[in-house]
Amino acid sequence: PLSPFPSLSATPPMSSTIHLTPLSGAQNQGPQCHLLRLDNFLILLDCGWDERFDVKAPHLQQLKRLAPQIDAILLSHSSLHHLGALPYLVQHLKCNAPIYCTTPIWTMGETFLEESLSWNIQATEIFSVNDIHETFKRINRMRYQERVFLGEAKDVQIVPFSAGHTLGATVWKLSKETDDIIYAIDYNHRKEIICDACRIDKLGKPSILITDSFMASNEAKVKDSPKEIVDKTMETLRLGGNVLIPSDTAGRCFELMFHLERAWKQRPGLSNYGLVFLSKMSLRSITSASNQLEWMGESFRKEHEDRHSDPMSFEHVRILRKLSMLEGVKHPVCVIAATETLNSGFSLALFRIWGQHKSNRVILTDKNIKGSNVRKLIEGQRQIDVKIFKKVALQGEELEEHLRQKRADEEVAKLKAREAEQRKEVIQIRDEAEQEEELEAPSHDQLYLPENMRYHSQYPMFPCIERHLETSIYGIVADELITKRNFMEEIQEQEDRAALEREQTQQVQPEEQIPFKIVEENVSIEVVCPVDYIEFSGRSNGTSVRNIIQQMHPRKLVLIHGTPQDSEMLRKFCVEKKLCEQIEVPHENQVVDISMDTNMIKVKLREQLLSNTRFVKAGTFDLGFIEGLYEYPKVEEPNQEDGTTATSADAIPFIAPRATNKGHHTILLGEIKLHNLSNILRKKGFKVKFKIDGGLIVNGNILITLDSSEKVNIEGSLCKDYFD
Repeated sequence: PLSPFPSLSATPPMSSTIHLTPLSGAQNQGPQCHLLRLDNFLILLDCGWDERFDVKAPHLQQLKRLAPQIDAILLSHSSLHHLGALPYLVQHLKCNAPIYCTTPIWTMGETFLEESLSWNIQATEIFSVNDIHETFKRINRMRYQERVFLGEAKDVQIVPFSAGHTLGATVWKLSKETDDIIYAIDYNHRKEIICDACRIDKLGKPSILITDSFMASNEAKVKDSPKEIVDKTMETLRLGGNVLIPSDTAGRCFELMFHLERAWKQRPGLSNYGLVFLSKMSLRSITSASNQLEWMGESFRKEHEDRHSDPMSFEHVRILRKLSMLEGVKHPVCVIAATETLNSGFSLALFRIWGQHKSNRVILTDKNIKGSNVRKLIEGQRQIDVKIFKKVALQGEELEEHLRQKRADEEVAKLKAREAEQRKEVIQIRDEAEQEEELEAPSHDQLYLPENMRYHSQYPMFPCIERHLETSIYGIVADELITKRNFMEEIQEQEDRAALEREQTQQVQPEEQIPFKIVEENVSIEVVCPVDYIEFSGRSNGTSVRNIIQQMHPRKLVLIHGTPQDSEMLRKFCVEKKLCEQIEVPHENQVVDISMDTNMIKVKLREQLLSNTRFVKAGTFDLGFIEGLYEYPKVEEPNQEDGTTATSADAIPFIAPRATNKGHHTILLGEIKLHNLSNILRKKGFKVKFKIDGGLIVNGNILITLDSSEKVNIEGSLCKDYFD
């Protein structure tokens, strides 16, 4: 019979071995980088770095050792803290693992990296813009709810789901056999203007939930945050002060811009003040976001699809890429400026000036990582020390030495070029007789041409590729889209040209031709202007996080990305509610065993038994009840002298049908819900009403209740309705 299994001890459990090792961002709010091992398959969950790009960071040292072993990389967000180390990992540590993310992460992530790299002069020695481009060419883009199978056996399934927060942000669901793992960091259950809500609670009860405690102690009412930001901005502008809102370059900045754009349209008088988005990559990020309409919220997407309009077209928000362009904007002004940490970028440049005047205001919308200038301001510091790296033109002996070295390098380059020219082979073409003897005509790359003179084409017949103009989904040519957008007024173009002419007249020669050195300058900023922290980071608050975990009810829970205090608070809540069998709060580089104790045995079914089995859908599985004979196949062992047969340890057992079956009692799959039960009873012809304090009243004389152990209790008179 099927149960108990004969010789069960001979067959080991088949559940997967699952280990998680946080490399960075465990019990802190730093960059995210975690190693997940499913048996022998190694997955890197995010690959974050901070804007310092310190190659001596502990998780970078670990990645140097692990890079060749990684089998896949999953990216959950486009910010630096989730993919900042990707170019270094791929181009310098030579990690060849496939990379998976959504299209917006692929687009915006590149913008994030280039913006951060442009402000960190020293980072250009670690990796270049070209390294970023080459890395992102290798990324495999996925759509939400698209299934991809990984590994040689294709037994690991990954599925991305929307995380809210920013465009393309992802909650990853990984499955192997009976184990479901959900990796959910920085998600937002609230619907916003351009992002739909994350419905992580609808993904079922996972075996393992890996999530963050970043907002565990934050109970801010984020619903009121946009109104509060607008009110503070309006108050300062009307008193003649400027407002600075530090933000990122291609993430939360979009939500901020839309809320302020609406306020400038709806509130009288605000149109008299300037509203600016300032970032080196501002035009590029706006252009990229315009092409991501399908990833935006349903109502926002439908509105712009019906009107056939550009979703990122602004009437009041000015998109600027240079600080000098602020001169042409009417003041006082509200500026959303990169970067979000206030450690570098235009936000730091404006903060140094505006922060020293009482009439101005700084509005912080994200508490950010510990050590950032934003966090220092939130914690109450008003004396901020910053390091500023500058390019200083070489002079005197330094300039002479640089020019001397440059001339020497040029001479060496000329000598090498001359030698290479002499080594070039003369072009040789095969004789016609040789060509006729060949069965196939040679392609253009088979001719005897030097490698540097060959034209490589994807087409075998003609070595020419027709170049098509790249256009957006609205039919606008890409070049025109960058410089002539709907929201860019003619007057702004004139101001840009005037600012450029002023810069050119001030320079003796182009900046890239001036020899320079990097100089570090320590600056102390005395902050006297008002500083407000208004939570608008796009993450679910503490109450929502606890409710979501309670609804998901995972068997095992791993808490990362939060302070020890926040992680302990969330852990205690889960213990008190008895939500999980195992709760882990690991430290960095600590290997956590989160394998599931599932006794699963692989068997083969005889064709006759399989054809007579009725399967029903239960979640992602098909379940059926069978009765049969459980046997191991007999395998002949040629080395045995007595002629007996033996059971091979590697053989897969099979189940054959029996002559007669006993049948089985009704088995309930899943949870009992009174709402579903009421629908079933109504279809059977019963009159059902819900009781105020819980329960169902059937035909007026039967009460059905559900206790805490999900046991169904039926009370009422012993009538026909009761027995039916």
